[in-house]
Order: sequence, then C-alpha cells, then structure tokens
Amino acid sequence: MTKVYSTLWALLSTDMTTNRGHDGAEPPPWDEEAALEATGGDPDLARELLATLAGGLAADLEGVTGSYRAADWVALAKAAHHLRGATSYCGVPALDRALRDLERAALAGNPDGISQGVAAVELEAERLRDWMALNSGEAARTPP
Repeated sequence: MTKVYSTLWALLSTDMTTNRGHDGAEPPPWDEEAALEATGGDPDLARELLATLAGGLAADLEGVTGSYRAADWVALAKAAHHLRGATSYCGVPALDRALRDLERAALAGNPDGISQGVAAVELEAERLRDWMALNSGEAARTPP
C-alpha cells in the first residue's frame, strides 16, 4: 500500500510546466536506487538496461520529434508511451517524468503542453547523455 501512496504523491507533487516537484527539486538524470529497485538489486542488469536505453535513445527521440513536427498527437502519445516503457525500468526519473507529461499533453491535444513537453523531453535526454558521458568510466566498474 505504501507504493500506491508513493506513486500518487509523485503524480500529485509534480509541476508539469517545469518537470520539478512542488518542492522545486529537479529529479536527477539517473537514480541508482530506483534502477536497482527496478532490477531486483541486480547492478549488471541495471547497467545493461541503461546502456540499451542510451543506444536507442536517438531513434526513439526521432519518433517523438517526427510526430511533433507532423502534429500527429496520437502518434506522439504512442511514441512517448513507448519510450516510457524503457525509461520506467532504467532509473531515469527526470526523462521518465518529462515523457509522462508529454504523453498526457498529447492525449489531451494540448498544443502548449505538447510544445513544453517536447522541449522537456529533449532537455532531459540531453542531461542524461551528458551525465553518461561524464560518468562513463565509473559506469564500467559499478552501476551508473
């Protein structure tokens, strides 16, 4: 039951225009605890899932931006949902939250929310790539 309350709090305590919680805290690009929880405590699997996400991120983002440029909100919602399927298991809360908000805006057909959402997804993907580049040597020895 605690997990349900935790999830509800996370949903309700988000400022969807800034990708920050109401406390102003920005989620990290990578959260080791969340990644290990998602993988049952397996650091090798956590590292593998993050590497898989990173390897396909450019193509997945092209699906998001291509749908946005085409103003195809149904395809955009599907692309964001598909990418969230990966991010939800990789311990990347900032990107996951940005994708969640984008998917909601696309499903609602909210052009302003969609524009903000695409920008937030691109920003968080860049933050994740930067973080991975800075931590690549460390990630080779331990979970990222």
